[in-house]
Amino acid sequence: MAGHRIISSPNPRHAALSFILGESPNEVVWKNCQFIWDSRGLVDTASDDQVAVFGAKGTIITQENELLQFHLRHCLDFTPEPRYRLHAAVEETPGGLVGELDLRNQKMTFGDDWILFQSCVLELTEQVKVLGVEKAMRIFLSICGVHGY
Repeated sequence: MAGHRIISSPNPRHAALSFILGESPNEVVWKNCQFIWDSRGLVDTASDDQVAVFGAKGTIITQENELLQFHLRHCLDFTPEPRYRLHAAVEETPGGLVGELDLRNQKMTFGDDWILFQSCVLELTEQVKVLGVEKAMRIFLSICGVHGY
């Protein structure tokens, strides 16, 4: 798994979570999860002292009781033609090699990258505000039917 792949998916978040959780499936250790925050000025005209949620990082526990670090975040490559991607990374073994996966929505038309990036980050930020950190985290890092540890 180590290495870096880029794929298209009809549901990038589901595919990213499947990649992180593995085939076993591994479980999220909820108490070790944190949101990834940065300046809201990166996604809209808000002042730079406001923050937005770009993703999450934390730990999963394997069937062999190994703890592996992961992160899942919305990214935009700031180039003349911005490209949105959902970046997922997870350790293969504790402290070992990291597998990385960049996912793109295969239904997205060219030029919609900035709009999708902005809406994903602002929606996640709003969920944290409205639902609270714990509930928003569980929604963001859950595939229907898969529960954390």
